[in-house]
Amino acid sequence: MSASENKPIHTDAQVRQLAELRQYLVSERTSVINNIRGVINKHNMAQNAPTQCCETKSFQQWVAMVQLPVVDRLEIDMNIQTWELYDKQILETEAELVKRSATKAADVCRLETTN
Repeated sequence: MSASENKPIHTDAQVRQLAELRQYLVSERTSVINNIRGVINKHNMAQNAPTQCCETKSFQQWVAMVQLPVVDRLEIDMNIQTWELYDKQILETEAELVKRSATKAADVCRLETTN
């Protein structure tokens, strides 16, 4: 087997690794969003949210401005920063998947999640 025959296998492994990384990041982001929802629900404020979907930018912006006790505000602010970091990392991972994927953007677009 020549070196050129090994390259697709190596690239496939990288694509699988990137897909697994993306899946992990999405799972972690969902956990952070659920933590935020928990704090909002603790104060019975979910009905005041601009949208029922908690994974939107408008919800994120609303949560950043909601009046909360000091400890809850600290927790929310830290979770929002983590959420933003995961969003950035997911986008970077998706961009790398597009570069390495043999079928390119069509497959990666199917992986996209609601932001």
